[in-house]
Amino acid sequence: MRRIPFFLSMKGCPSRCVYCDQREITGAEPPSPRDVAETIFTRSRGISSGEGQETPSPEPFEVCFFGGSFTCLPRPLLREYLQSFRKAPPGSLLRFSTHPRCLDDASLLEELETYPISAAELGAASLDARVLIASHRNHDGETVLSGIEKLRARNMPVGVQLMLGLPEQDLSSALEDLRRLAVLPDSRQLPLRLYPCLVLAGTELERRFHQGRYEPLSVEDAAIQGGRWFLLAKKLEFPVLRIGLQETVSLRNSVVAGPYHPALGELVRGSALALELAETTPRGPWVVPAAQRSLLTGHGGWGIRLLSRITGAEPVEVLRLLFWTGEEKNQRRSDSSKSMPGNKGNGPHGAKVDNEERKVP
Repeated sequence: MRRIPFFLSMKGCPSRCVYCDQREITGAEPPSPRDVAETIFTRSRGISSGEGQETPSPEPFEVCFFGGSFTCLPRPLLREYLQSFRKAPPGSLLRFSTHPRCLDDASLLEELETYPISAAELGAASLDARVLIASHRNHDGETVLSGIEKLRARNMPVGVQLMLGLPEQDLSSALEDLRRLAVLPDSRQLPLRLYPCLVLAGTELERRFHQGRYEPLSVEDAAIQGGRWFLLAKKLEFPVLRIGLQETVSLRNSVVAGPYHPALGELVRGSALALELAETTPRGPWVVPAAQRSLLTGHGGWGIRLLSRITGAEPVEVLRLLFWTGEEKNQRRSDSSKSMPGNKGNGPHGAKVDNEERKVP
């Protein structure tokens, strides 16, 4: 099903988080309900046949409201956005993100229940009270868990958006978030998104950063911590929909510091694979599906270099001990070697990976 995303950019948000400036992230002003209705109508009528004629029965699509706190909007405005959704073809679905604090109104949830909702995504950020206070989130972990239960009671599919590198947050805190969510019934049906905490221009976090009161994660640290997070999410059987932010020119221009990388999701998955290989077979050999080769050899051989750091083997030795399934044997080393820089090469984003650093957090 095709997706039409609309970014409401902090509309309805009950508080301003220290890291947030979603207008910079999306690079656009939030659309009005009329803008949404016109876009949906145009997309619905714009599906053409080979002769240039409108298709009499356009395919349904998923209408998504991201970036703001959908259920926190004033009720009249919320209803206008909901009415704009009705311009979509029959069979279309509605997805939205919202703040955990705005799910106490039973009449609102009852009204939403009448719509075909594909997912209500809770912008939780964290479930750690200390982290949430430091980030000015104005909710606690119990509010997140309660919000999930309230939405599920209305038969709405739920997803959760978490973050890495927040003020006062460490890896153990981020992993504990997953464990707390895993206690919920049907946690395997709880899709997750993981976003990095970036220092954006004009935010409270930027002021803290320049004052020396906040130190963001580096790209390498975010990739490694994210890898451990991803492994635990996989072990707990959470579906992971996305890791990293959508790349935009506006976002790139507004990042002051932090783990900004357009392929952070690939780096995290590469880290997770390297960590998993080292834990299951510390000395190799390692058998890896050829489809996952780029996770280890891509981005300057990041995954192979991380595997080298953990195991103590030189990168060339790691490469010798890797066997790719699903491809010809004589292709394995020649193709992989092309992807590997010299032993003193760079890691993601030009960050040097020192092979003498054996201990990885």
